Formats: sequence, structure tokens, C-alpha cells
Amino acid sequence: MSIKKSRGIALQLLLLISISSFISAKTSQTAFVPRSAAEDLTLELALNGFETTHNYYKQDHYKRPHKKSMISFQGKTFYQGSKNDEDLARYFLLSDKTELKLIEQGGGDISPNWIGIRGISGGAVDTAIGQYHSSISIRPKRETVGFTINHNQDLSMMIKNLWLEFYIPIIQVTHKINFREYNTGEATIIDDATFPFKNALDAFNNPNWLYGRISTSKRRYFGLSDFQIKLGYDILTNYSKSHWGVYGDLLLPTNDGTKADYLFEPIIGSNHYGLGLGTNFDFTLLKGDKEKIYVLGDLKWRHLFSATEKRSFDLKNNGQWSRYLMIAHQNPSTPTRAIDADNHPGINYFTRDMKVKPKDRLDLLIALHGKFDHFHAELGYNLWAKSSEKVSLKSEWNENIGIFDPTTAIAGAVTSSSIANISTPFNGITHDTDFVKITQNDLDLDSARCKSAFTQKFYLGVSWNYKTFNMPCMIGIGSAYEIADRNTAFDQWSAWMHSSISF
Repeated sequence: MSIKKSRGIALQLLLLISISSFISAKTSQTAFVPRSAAEDLTLELALNGFETTHNYYKQDHYKRPHKKSMISFQGKTFYQGSKNDEDLARYFLLSDKTELKLIEQGGGDISPNWIGIRGISGGAVDTAIGQYHSSISIRPKRETVGFTINHNQDLSMMIKNLWLEFYIPIIQVTHKINFREYNTGEATIIDDATFPFKNALDAFNNPNWLYGRISTSKRRYFGLSDFQIKLGYDILTNYSKSHWGVYGDLLLPTNDGTKADYLFEPIIGSNHYGLGLGTNFDFTLLKGDKEKIYVLGDLKWRHLFSATEKRSFDLKNNGQWSRYLMIAHQNPSTPTRAIDADNHPGINYFTRDMKVKPKDRLDLLIALHGKFDHFHAELGYNLWAKSSEKVSLKSEWNENIGIFDPTTAIAGAVTSSSIANISTPFNGITHDTDFVKITQNDLDLDSARCKSAFTQKFYLGVSWNYKTFNMPCMIGIGSAYEIADRNTAFDQWSAWMHSSISF
């Protein structure tokens, strides 16, 4: 990588950090990819980083033993829980709202006709309009439990000051979107092939929808998160006072990326390969008879490469949640008309394989580490920032479809309604004179990308360090709280227990 390009990346990340607090992701997005365990220096290094570095050396003289290679194993069991559920609701819903109104007569956020609900007006079936109305809300929450394994191998027997590290998180995530419907009207509901649903909870779990459903229950996913490999070299080795090293970082993906089958789908890791560079250091700040205070840090930049993921998107001119509109097919023999009066869920067409480029990540950890004989304590700060994704269709858009027009369908001359949006009631449809086909320029691919994020985390950990059969060991606990600058990442708290052994 050239110096000019590296400088450009650094400037972009600094700009992201400086202005991100003043930006809010108010537009409705379809995908949310959380920070993975392999991108969290707190999970990886809190107390563990100091323990690994210092166990390479004799405890009394802080000097690397050259006659043998040190091996360090560390395990950390942790829990994380998200807190910003209302902000996440605004991320997914329309117009920065935390609840949406379904009003069949118009004037709400969603016309229930589009999702397969129609009521009865005045005690009889009214083919133009009904009386169904309700409110819906979501409150997305994420819980993570997991176990991380960190294996650090000293390679000084091959090349002095060289080391290799493997970091493996095993995770179970639980996503609960807390989908509710309330303030429902008393209108009788029509039940037929076109309008088969009696409420929004059922409608947004339409079995004919292949994507974009809103679950009414918890969804879990268990697996191995992204696998991280580091190869490092210690440059400064004045071990009695300080240490400084650099490393290269390789991220190996273990999952398939977003599948778009559900809104707020549970995700572990990604399907993107990554390459990064990092540096770590520590130095003695204060020294007593049995007490020492160290300053330690780690800074890592990583670039994630593009991969194919399934994403849903809206239409530019038809507004947010237009992916849930019904669509009609163009008649190949009469291109100005639809092929028939049947309507189809738009979400099945507005979800495609997409080329996703996550681009850059920045992860910084700074901490004070106190060593008081066998008792250790660490107070730290972690900054994490990521770039906005770049997304594009993997294959060219060539669908012969348009937005369904129910008014002309009733009349038998089926065409389209190119300016309809999700709030347009069926009796308020403006139909096109001729069939208007949706083109690739009409697709709002921006709604399918994850935007930039910036978080700050504060943590405190304590440990008891001892020896068993002359092998350095450690047990400890810790807790942290992470604050996101906006709703593109989680506010969350975490707690962990950890242990290590070196030999």
C-alpha cells in the first residue's frame, strides 16, 4: 500500500471520528451488522494483553527467557446486552419514528392493504376502503454469550522477538425485536386470497415472503465467529522499563453474512476477509517496592474486503418501506399493461445478492494497569470506528415488474401505480396510463447498506495472578459499558470472567 493511500485512509478515519457525533442515521435501513467479537479489543486484550506480554519474561527481572519458547492460553467467558432499543427502532422504522400507524382510510404511516389486510366499512364489504387501523412498534434487543480462546506462541527460537497469536470467539447471539401491535380497531376483517391476514403481526410474517419478515419470537444463532491471526515482532525490548511491538493481522471469516430473511437478523461475525496492521506497547509509569503502575495500549487498523451478501432495498421515488409494496408483472405481449390482476410481494423482488464492501475499521485501547503483588487491576478505554459500507447489485436488474394498481385490477385493465408509497390507501391510488416498469435507476441501494459507526467503551477488570507448578496463571473478572454516538451501533454493557496459563 502506498504512503499516499495510507495517509488518505487515516484522514478519512480521523474525519469520521471528528464529525460522527453530529450525524444521525435517520433514514430507514434494512440491514444491521453489529460489531463482532473479533473487532473488540476489550474482549481480546482486557487484562489478557498485559498477562501475555509479561509472561514471556521472568517475573522478577522482566526479561525474555531465550532457552525456551513461551506458550500462553487464555479463555474468557462473557455476556453482552444491548440498551438502546428505541434508537434501534428509529434505525429500522420510517421517518425516525419509534412506532408506526396503520390506517386503511389513509393518513397513517402504512396502508394495511399493501400487506394483505382489509376491513369492512359500514357493515358490508367495501371494495375501495375499510376501517382497519392499529399501531405497531419494535424494540430491538441483542444478547450475546460467548467464550474466547487466545493462544499466543513465542517464536524466539526461530527469530528473536517474533510471536504468533490465534484469537477464536465462540458465540451465541439472541435477537428479539419485540414486535407489538396495539390500539387495534374493531372493524371486521376480510379473509380471502388477496387479503388473508387479520392483524399486522401475521401479515409481516407472511409465509409467501422469502425475506424481510418481522419475527414475533426470539431468534438465535450459535457458531464460531471470525478467526483472527496475528504475527508480531517486538521492536523495543528494554523490558525493565518498556515494550513496543508491531503486528500484522489476518481475519478469516466463518459465516455467510446477512441473509435478509428477517429484519434485525442474528449475525455472528461476517463473510469478509480482512487484513490489518497494529501496534502495542506498555511502559512503567510508577514504581514502588511491590507496586507498579503501567500504561499500555493497542492500536489496530483493518480493511475488510468485499463479499456477496443478501440485502433488501427500497425504491427512490416511493419512499421508505416501499419494498413491502405489492408488484405486478408486465405483460410481454402487451407491454403497456400488467400480465394479470394477481399481486405479488415486492420484498421477494427487492432483495438481491449484493456486493458489499465494509472497508475500514479502527480499534484503539488505552489502559492503566496496576500490579500490587498478586493482585492486578486495569482501568481502560476502547474506541472503535468503522466506515460506511459500499453496496452494489451483483447482477444487473432486469425484472419486468411495476407497482401493483388495485383500482385498474378491479376494472379488469391492469396497469401500474408508479408513484404509490406504503401509506397510500387503495382508494387513493393514482394509476398510470401505461405500465411503468421499475428500472435499476429506481432502486435505492443506499437503504441496504450499513452506515459508519463510532463507539467508546470504558472497562474495569481485576485479577489474581499466581503460579502453579511454576507456571504463571491468572483468574479475573471485569465489566464494561459501550456508548455509541448514534443508532448505527449498540449501546451495551458487558461482564466477563477470564483465566490464563503460560508455560
